Amino acid sequence: MVSVFLETLITTPSRPHVLNRDTLRDGLPHVVQCLKSHRASLIGDGCIDDYVALDWLEWRGGHLQLTVVGQNICRQITLASAPANGV
Repeated sequence: MVSVFLETLITTPSRPHVLNRDTLRDGLPHVVQCLKSHRASLIGDGCIDDYVALDWLEWRGGHLQLTVVGQNICRQITLASAPANGV
């Protein structure tokens, strides 16, 4: 779940500061959901720039999409949040 703080930053179009990598990582699942539901406008231009600068998102043919790096980060987040089996 995305924190209220991060969700507010993601939906605020103009923000004077840059989010740190950990905050962006925490918000990546929300960004993926926005992209899947064709609601990239909810992400916010500043956050998009930050994700593009990290090579987690890219513009391709006028559409925003996850890069291979972004996909790997999402997998890491999913694995980290999965309960340990038999340990």
